[in-house]
Amino acid sequence: MRYRAFISYSHGDEAWGVWLHKSLEAYRVPRKLRGSASAIGPIPSKLFPIFRDRDELASSHELGAEIERALSDSACLIVVCSPQAAGSRWVNEEVRRYKMRGRSDRVYCLIVDGEPGDPERECFPEAVRYQVDGEGQITGEPVEPIAADLRPGKDGKTDATLKLIAGILGVGFNELKQRELAARNRRLAVLSGVASTIAAATVGLAAVAMLARSEAEAQRGVAEARRQQAEGLIQFMLGDLREKLEPLGKLDILDAVGAQAMQYFGQVDPATLSDAELANRARALRQIGDTRIKQGKLDEAAPVFRAALTLDEAIAARHPTNTEAIFNVSQSAFYVGYADYLAQDYVSAKRWMQRYAAEAQRLVRLEPDNAKWLTEQIYAQDNLVTVMMAKEGHEATLPYFDGLISAYQSLYERAPAQRADALDGLINAASREALARMRVGHFAPAMQAQENALSWQRERLAMAETDATIQLQLVTQLRLFATAALDSGQLSRATEAMAEAAALVTILRVLDPTNRQVLREELALAHLGVKRALIHGEIGAADELNSGLFEIASNLLDQTAETDFARKGLARSHLLGSEIALRRSDFEAARRANAELLALLNEPLLADTDDELRFEAQLYAFETTDPRAGCPMLALTDLPENASPMLRLHAAVAANDPDQALSIWPGLKAWVRYHPGVAGAITRRCQSACADSYRLLCEPQAHQAGDST
Repeated sequence: MRYRAFISYSHGDEAWGVWLHKSLEAYRVPRKLRGSASAIGPIPSKLFPIFRDRDELASSHELGAEIERALSDSACLIVVCSPQAAGSRWVNEEVRRYKMRGRSDRVYCLIVDGEPGDPERECFPEAVRYQVDGEGQITGEPVEPIAADLRPGKDGKTDATLKLIAGILGVGFNELKQRELAARNRRLAVLSGVASTIAAATVGLAAVAMLARSEAEAQRGVAEARRQQAEGLIQFMLGDLREKLEPLGKLDILDAVGAQAMQYFGQVDPATLSDAELANRARALRQIGDTRIKQGKLDEAAPVFRAALTLDEAIAARHPTNTEAIFNVSQSAFYVGYADYLAQDYVSAKRWMQRYAAEAQRLVRLEPDNAKWLTEQIYAQDNLVTVMMAKEGHEATLPYFDGLISAYQSLYERAPAQRADALDGLINAASREALARMRVGHFAPAMQAQENALSWQRERLAMAETDATIQLQLVTQLRLFATAALDSGQLSRATEAMAEAAALVTILRVLDPTNRQVLREELALAHLGVKRALIHGEIGAADELNSGLFEIASNLLDQTAETDFARKGLARSHLLGSEIALRRSDFEAARRANAELLALLNEPLLADTDDELRFEAQLYAFETTDPRAGCPMLALTDLPENASPMLRLHAAVAANDPDQALSIWPGLKAWVRYHPGVAGAITRRCQSACADSYRLLCEPQAHQAGDST
């Protein structure tokens, strides 16, 4: 069997699925059990690999076939059970398909919520509760599921996990528990003091290195052995120990290990190290850099990645045609650029991404038919475009999209096994191009790019018709297409796309009511519907649709109080309510809606997010003070970085800066043609100097041929 277990779970239980996956793969079988016989064969040292469907199927190009293979290749099936799982079509189908292979005795359950046998809170899917025959039919013969229980007052995480592991290994729970207790008692003697002694232990690495050097002449063999021990200790601390500590959030301990490892590395001349030792050290440095990035220590991460790059370059210099060595150089160059990108040092980030791209090109030149290198080359090009967009803006980046899209098309044609990845890249690149073109007012090309993205998304879905994830991606592309259509004045096409997206959302909600991404899209579509009505001056319809948006967001907030996207949905409803009230000249209602919006934005979960939304709220707050006074106190410099042209335009008009307003967006004239309601609202709310300049753009004579580019 390829997999030790297949984990099946509902999206609503994703956190439990992730936890279980990590817990099982991190488990080390007690030494005395390893290799001994069990009911299902020799007992391994680790439970690896574990298949988690929604983790691995994201890259699958034939979902049905992949599920069948994974189920067939899994020694057992673990079902995360809850009311969400009981209501999930996909979970039930996975259980049914597994059981029809004659493996009902290898199905284990982990109860995380609900109550077995309770019609209102049933946690077991139907295929778990009943026998399944060889034809895949669920019979009426009930079975007693083998279950571990994580509910309060039941097994607890430790025993529940051990029960599942006992089933996977084919040993008795009591035997495994006694072995585990004995092993844990031994480990506690070491791990109980890890947090306090880890720094002291790693400090000793430098001493080991110095000792090795002092003994080199007299006892070279002993010195080398001790150095190898030090290297091994580092690998343990940055490998196995990291796997245990990182899920617990012990980044401070990992950082202390990294600091001491860096000190140790400084004691040993890289020239004396073998290729394998250099590669291990470079890998360790990348892990240290990754830890520092997760801590937000970007200024400390980049030098570590550069140190890793130096070691990788040393190996590549010894073996200039070794593709694996060149690949490691490319990865370290990427990480250096990535750290700079996160630190918003876009000049340096661009330089390193160019280096990443150059190394990827070397790989392709050496092995032109290697799909892995072709893919890496395209990833490098894609990352370079991302950095350039941040550094030079949307317009400067536009010429690079043609090359990027051509590269993904070439991958699609040359590597049939990579077609799913190629299509994903094409969809992403075309969507980004569409956004960039809309930001600079190139509406026709933007519409074409988004149309291409939608077409490729439909092709991608055809490869995996039953994949809910791909179906949801189609919803996203339909929404983006509708947005582009609205900005292009193609109302009927926007309406059709929104209707298709809404129908898909309805289906996906039924299949998995707790899927966060589906809920996000439902909110986004509701928001777009209100904007559509406002764009075309349908104030009454906008008000009614916004009430629906408010209700959806409020219900979600009641169900999932910790969910930030529900709060953002509610915030946008308040913002739209302020806009609707302003269109009706109901300034008191606009002030109330805006006050509620600002109060919501000041809540902890939203306090540091969505700067553009916050600025819009600020803008409306100023505008509601006096409908004709504009916003002279509002500085354009207060705008968040990468604010949309429309938001900059609104701010300039409100600040009575006509020259700035007319220079912000080349596509303004075309946009006004398609958004007369918004244009009219702006002119009504602004002082004459700016309003008159803006009003000229609304005049029919302003829309001459060639004015819309």
